[in-house]
Parts: sequence; C-alpha cells; structure tokens
Amino acid sequence: MFSGQGSQYFQMGKQLFETSEVFRHWMVRLDKLAQEMTGMPVIDAVYASPRTDSFDRTLKTHPAIFILEYSLAQCLIGDGIEPDLVLGASLGSFAAAAVAGHLDVEDALAAVVQQAIALEDTCQRGGMIAVLAGRELFEQDWLRDHAELAADNFANHFALAAPQAGWMRSRNNCVRADSLISDWRCRSLSIRAGSIRRRLRSMRSCIRFRAAAGICRWCAASRQRC
Repeated sequence: MFSGQGSQYFQMGKQLFETSEVFRHWMVRLDKLAQEMTGMPVIDAVYASPRTDSFDRTLKTHPAIFILEYSLAQCLIGDGIEPDLVLGASLGSFAAAAVAGHLDVEDALAAVVQQAIALEDTCQRGGMIAVLAGRELFEQDWLRDHAELAADNFANHFALAAPQAGWMRSRNNCVRADSLISDWRCRSLSIRAGSIRRRLRSMRSCIRFRAAAGICRWCAASRQRC
C-alpha cells in the first residue's frame, strides 16, 4: 500500500539510501528525471543538512514521495517479494499504478510533477488537520467557518483543509478543545492544499488528462510541461 501527500518526512529512507544499491539506483535515476522536469533536485531537498524550507514545497514533496515509494517497491521486488495486489491512497495511486505496470514509471512521475505544478499554480498555501473526534465537532461554527471537510475517514477520525490563516485558527481551536476533552486530538500538516475541494474544481481549467493508449499525463496549461 502506497501512502499519499503528507506522509513525507525529512531524511526519509536515508539509511536505506546509504546501504542499498537497488534503492539508491532507483532514487538517483528518478531524481534525474525529476530534475529534468522541475529544474530542482529532489534527493538534495530530502537529505539536505540542515533542512531547508524548500522541502515543504509540493513541487519537492510530491515527487519525493513517489520516488521513495517506487524505489522501496523495487527493493522488495529485487529480493523476490512480488506483490499480488497494490493499493495507493491519493498520491500513492501513481506509485501503485507504476509498480503494477499499468503506467510506465516515467509517465507516472511526469503526472506527479504536473499535478504538483497545477496545485502550486492554482492553490494558495494552506494546510490539513487530522482530527481524532466525531464528525459532529466539524459542525461547530468555530471550526466550520474557517476550514473545509476534506475527508470523513471513520467514526472518530476526519480531516480538514484550510488556507494558511484558517488552518492556524482551526488548529488552535482543536488544541483548545483538546485541553477540555482529553480524547480529542489533532495532528496538523503544512502543505499547499488549502480549500481542497473548491480549489480542485478551479484546477480543471488548467489540467488536461489524456488516457489514450493507456498513457496517463497531466498538463498544466499555464506552464506547458509534459
């Protein structure tokens, strides 16, 4: 199972990068492709010392997640562990499709990069908050007025998305609620994904999806990178 945007962390996979030839091979190979598409190295951002602010950019973290996931899968396959099924959550669907052979890895990476470009071009900076509480908490005006419901995962877990100002206000309100009711928790993650549903609708005009001959590509019309 391949996770989506928000699962990244600084220096992820560093030990494996230093010790596994297979992992390092795929990381370096795909990093070169990503650099050709974005003009920026991914590996340097992930393993930089000290950490730089650029690792918080979607244009860095999107391909970083994909490259890491695909490289990890190749390590397992190289050891003779072949998956019967693959599953991807959100952004992780690209890695799943590439590992399954449904997409060429180059096309999958291009799609990831173009999605990141479209997000950065279309969306204002924002964040997401995972809240461990019942959905009814979202009905409170102090939360609903400043954030959008991004996902209703299960009975006591939902996710919010908001622009930066609303994200900070919603996060602080969750923390204050947590001080009153001990089983309410929130975990915040800063990414360029504020007002997700409304913003994704606005992205339709600048993204073209092509599935001819089984090839998947995203084209950001504002930059024409394909």
